[in-house]
Amino acid sequence: MVHFELFTEKSLPMRRLGSILMIGGLVLGAGVGVAIIGGFHFASLPWIVSVGLAKLTLLASAGLMGAGAVCHRLASRDEQRQALPQPKDVDRTKLR
Repeated sequence: MVHFELFTEKSLPMRRLGSILMIGGLVLGAGVGVAIIGGFHFASLPWIVSVGLAKLTLLASAGLMGAGAVCHRLASRDEQRQALPQPKDVDRTKLR
């Protein structure tokens, strides 16, 4: 029977990085949402530039959250591979 731990020492830094990226994306997206709802704008910039900056910031937020999800997925995949039974050495000449 194979013992499977939820967090291995090898995957812990990758999970931590993924969590940091997702939290950063959440904070950035929430900050932009609050600024849009609150009517915050830069006085020296035209409104079209402010809208463009808001869209780019939301896109960056989604990118951070996506990168964090990929990091989590890679850590899970590594754990699943380690949990699989290791293949035995097989003489391939006898398989034909």
